[in-house]
Amino acid sequence: MIRQLLRRYKQARKMRQRLAAGKPIPMPGVAKRALLREVAERHKLGVFVETGTHRGETPWALRDVFGKIYTIEIEPLKVEAAKKLFAKCPHVECLQGDSGKVLPQVLAKLDKPALFWLDGHFMDEHSGDPNDPTPVSAEVKMVLEHPVRGHVILIDDARLFGTPGYPTLEAVRGEVMRRRPDLEWSVELDVIRLVPR
Repeated sequence: MIRQLLRRYKQARKMRQRLAAGKPIPMPGVAKRALLREVAERHKLGVFVETGTHRGETPWALRDVFGKIYTIEIEPLKVEAAKKLFAKCPHVECLQGDSGKVLPQVLAKLDKPALFWLDGHFMDEHSGDPNDPTPVSAEVKMVLEHPVRGHVILIDDARLFGTPGYPTLEAVRGEVMRRRPDLEWSVELDVIRLVPR
Protein backbone atom coordinates (compact mmCIF):
# COMPACT_ATOMS: atom_id res chain seq x y z
CA MET A 1 0.00 0.00 0.00
CA ILE A 2 2.85 2.37 0.82
CA ARG A 3 4.48 1.53 -2.52
CA GLN A 4 1.22 2.34 -4.33
CA LEU A 5 0.95 5.69 -2.57
CA LEU A 6 4.57 6.53 -3.41
CA ARG A 7 4.02 5.56 -7.04
CA ARG A 8 0.91 7.75 -7.26
CA TYR A 9 2.78 10.65 -5.64
CA LYS A 10 5.62 10.27 -8.16
CA GLN A 11 3.14 10.09 -11.05
CA ALA A 12 1.39 13.25 -9.86
CA ARG A 13 4.73 15.06 -9.48
CA LYS A 14 5.84 13.93 -12.94
CA MET A 15 2.57 15.16 -14.44
CA ARG A 16 3.00 18.58 -12.78
CA GLN A 17 6.56 18.83 -14.13
CA ARG A 18 5.48 17.93 -17.67
CA LEU A 19 2.60 20.43 -17.52
CA ALA A 20 4.95 23.17 -16.30
CA ALA A 21 7.32 22.37 -19.19
CA GLY A 22 4.45 22.61 -21.69
CA LYS A 23 4.72 18.95 -22.68
CA PRO A 24 1.81 16.56 -23.38
CA ILE A 25 0.79 14.72 -20.27
CA PRO A 26 0.77 10.92 -20.43
CA MET A 27 -2.21 9.45 -18.66
CA PRO A 28 -1.28 7.88 -15.29
CA GLY A 29 -1.20 4.07 -15.22
CA VAL A 30 -4.18 3.83 -12.89
CA ALA A 31 -6.28 5.92 -15.31
CA LYS A 32 -5.19 3.79 -18.29
CA ARG A 33 -6.26 0.63 -16.49
CA ALA A 34 -9.61 2.22 -15.60
CA LEU A 35 -10.08 3.08 -19.29
CA LEU A 36 -9.29 -0.51 -20.33
CA ARG A 37 -11.75 -1.89 -17.78
CA GLU A 38 -14.49 0.50 -18.95
CA VAL A 39 -13.92 -0.30 -22.65
CA ALA A 40 -13.94 -4.05 -21.96
CA GLU A 41 -17.24 -3.77 -20.11
CA ARG A 42 -18.85 -1.48 -22.70
CA HIS A 43 -17.93 -3.76 -25.61
CA LYS A 44 -18.37 -7.01 -23.65
CA LEU A 45 -14.85 -8.25 -24.40
CA GLY A 46 -13.51 -11.27 -22.55
CA VAL A 47 -10.03 -11.44 -24.11
CA PHE A 48 -7.19 -8.95 -23.56
CA VAL A 49 -4.04 -8.75 -25.70
CA GLU A 50 -1.20 -6.48 -24.61
CA THR A 51 2.09 -5.68 -26.29
CA GLY A 52 4.71 -4.37 -23.88
CA THR A 53 4.29 -6.19 -20.56
CA HIS A 54 6.92 -4.12 -18.73
CA ARG A 55 6.28 -4.81 -15.01
CA GLY A 56 2.96 -6.60 -15.62
CA GLU A 57 0.92 -3.97 -13.80
CA THR A 58 -1.77 -3.72 -16.47
CA PRO A 59 -2.60 -7.43 -16.79
CA TRP A 60 -2.36 -7.75 -13.01
CA ALA A 61 -4.95 -5.00 -12.51
CA LEU A 62 -7.21 -6.59 -15.15
CA ARG A 63 -6.76 -10.27 -14.27
CA ASP A 64 -10.31 -10.47 -12.85
CA VAL A 65 -11.89 -8.63 -15.81
CA PHE A 66 -10.88 -10.98 -18.62
CA GLY A 67 -11.26 -14.72 -19.05
CA LYS A 68 -8.05 -14.82 -21.13
CA ILE A 69 -5.06 -12.46 -21.19
CA TYR A 70 -2.06 -12.54 -23.53
CA THR A 71 0.82 -10.20 -22.74
CA ILE A 72 3.86 -9.94 -25.01
CA GLU A 73 7.27 -8.59 -23.96
CA ILE A 74 10.56 -8.55 -25.85
CA GLU A 75 12.86 -8.55 -22.80
CA PRO A 76 13.42 -12.06 -21.36
CA LEU A 77 14.01 -10.88 -17.77
CA LYS A 78 10.73 -8.99 -17.72
CA VAL A 79 8.92 -12.05 -19.08
CA GLU A 80 10.40 -14.26 -16.37
CA ALA A 81 9.32 -11.77 -13.70
CA ALA A 82 5.81 -11.64 -15.22
CA LYS A 83 5.57 -15.43 -15.30
CA LYS A 84 6.37 -15.51 -11.58
CA LEU A 85 3.82 -12.77 -10.91
CA PHE A 86 1.11 -14.72 -12.77
CA ALA A 87 2.11 -18.19 -11.61
CA LYS A 88 -1.30 -18.65 -9.97
CA CYS A 89 -3.24 -17.14 -12.89
CA PRO A 90 -3.50 -19.87 -15.56
CA HIS A 91 -5.61 -17.63 -17.80
CA VAL A 92 -2.70 -15.16 -18.20
CA GLU A 93 -0.10 -16.09 -20.84
CA CYS A 94 3.21 -14.20 -20.72
CA LEU A 95 4.90 -14.50 -24.10
CA GLN A 96 8.48 -13.52 -24.89
CA GLY A 97 9.57 -12.06 -28.19
CA ASP A 98 9.15 -9.31 -30.73
CA SER A 99 5.43 -8.57 -30.95
CA GLY A 100 5.70 -8.49 -34.74
CA LYS A 101 6.54 -12.20 -34.60
CA VAL A 102 4.52 -13.26 -31.54
CA LEU A 103 1.27 -11.40 -32.20
CA PRO A 104 0.38 -13.58 -35.24
CA GLN A 105 0.53 -16.64 -32.95
CA VAL A 106 -1.91 -14.99 -30.55
CA LEU A 107 -4.21 -13.88 -33.38
CA ALA A 108 -4.31 -17.46 -34.69
CA LYS A 109 -5.90 -18.51 -31.37
CA LEU A 110 -8.61 -15.85 -31.35
CA ASP A 111 -12.11 -16.76 -32.46
CA LYS A 112 -13.93 -13.88 -30.77
CA PRO A 113 -13.37 -10.13 -30.39
CA ALA A 114 -10.60 -8.95 -28.09
CA LEU A 115 -9.37 -5.73 -26.56
CA PHE A 116 -5.88 -4.88 -27.85
CA TRP A 117 -3.63 -2.58 -25.80
CA LEU A 118 -0.67 -1.73 -28.03
CA ASP A 119 2.08 -0.31 -25.85
CA GLY A 120 5.25 -2.00 -27.08
CA HIS A 121 8.06 0.49 -27.57
CA PHE A 122 11.70 1.18 -26.78
CA MET A 123 12.21 2.49 -23.23
CA ASP A 124 15.89 2.01 -22.42
CA GLU A 125 18.76 -0.42 -23.05
CA HIS A 126 16.77 -3.10 -21.21
CA SER A 127 13.54 -2.70 -23.13
CA GLY A 128 13.28 -2.92 -26.87
CA ASP A 129 15.34 -2.01 -29.89
CA PRO A 130 16.53 1.63 -30.16
CA ASN A 131 16.82 1.22 -33.94
CA ASP A 132 13.16 0.19 -34.18
CA PRO A 133 11.44 2.13 -31.37
CA THR A 134 7.93 0.82 -31.96
CA PRO A 135 6.31 -2.07 -33.83
CA VAL A 136 2.92 -0.35 -33.74
CA SER A 137 2.40 -0.07 -37.52
CA ALA A 138 2.92 -3.82 -37.98
CA GLU A 139 0.77 -4.60 -34.92
CA VAL A 140 -2.15 -2.48 -36.14
CA LYS A 141 -1.97 -3.98 -39.65
CA MET A 142 -2.11 -7.54 -38.25
CA VAL A 143 -5.14 -6.83 -36.06
CA LEU A 144 -6.96 -5.00 -38.87
CA GLU A 145 -6.44 -7.99 -41.18
CA HIS A 146 -7.69 -10.53 -38.63
CA PRO A 147 -10.92 -12.19 -39.83
CA VAL A 148 -12.74 -11.75 -36.49
CA ARG A 149 -14.64 -8.46 -36.43
CA GLY A 150 -15.44 -6.52 -33.28
CA HIS A 151 -11.89 -6.08 -31.96
CA VAL A 152 -11.20 -2.84 -30.11
CA ILE A 153 -7.70 -1.41 -30.51
CA LEU A 154 -6.28 1.10 -28.05
CA ILE A 155 -2.78 2.46 -28.70
CA ASP A 156 -0.90 4.18 -25.89
CA ASP A 157 1.40 7.22 -26.12
CA ALA A 158 -0.34 9.09 -28.96
CA ARG A 159 1.88 12.09 -28.14
CA LEU A 160 4.90 10.18 -29.51
CA PHE A 161 3.44 9.67 -32.99
CA GLY A 162 5.33 11.77 -35.50
CA THR A 163 8.53 11.78 -33.42
CA PRO A 164 11.63 9.89 -34.71
CA GLY A 165 10.90 6.19 -35.20
CA TYR A 166 7.11 6.59 -34.88
CA PRO A 167 4.63 6.91 -37.73
CA THR A 168 2.53 10.06 -37.84
CA LEU A 169 -1.03 9.97 -36.57
CA GLU A 170 -2.16 10.81 -40.11
CA ALA A 171 -0.30 7.81 -41.56
CA VAL A 172 -1.84 5.41 -39.04
CA ARG A 173 -5.30 6.89 -39.51
CA GLY A 174 -4.95 6.61 -43.30
CA GLU A 175 -3.97 2.95 -43.02
CA VAL A 176 -6.93 2.24 -40.72
CA MET A 177 -9.41 4.03 -42.98
CA ARG A 178 -8.12 2.18 -46.07
CA ARG A 179 -8.33 -1.23 -44.46
CA ARG A 180 -11.24 -0.84 -42.04
CA PRO A 181 -13.48 2.17 -42.73
CA ASP A 182 -16.02 0.56 -40.41
CA LEU A 183 -13.88 1.53 -37.40
CA GLU A 184 -14.29 4.79 -35.56
CA TRP A 185 -10.99 6.66 -35.01
CA SER A 186 -10.35 9.06 -32.14
CA VAL A 187 -7.46 10.30 -30.01
CA GLU A 188 -8.23 11.15 -26.40
CA LEU A 189 -6.04 11.48 -23.32
CA ASP A 190 -2.90 10.28 -25.14
CA VAL A 191 -4.64 7.10 -26.40
CA ILE A 192 -5.54 6.31 -30.02
CA ARG A 193 -8.87 4.50 -30.05
CA LEU A 194 -10.19 2.27 -32.82
CA VAL A 195 -13.63 0.92 -32.03
CA PRO A 196 -16.49 -0.59 -34.08
CA ARG A 197 -19.03 2.03 -35.13
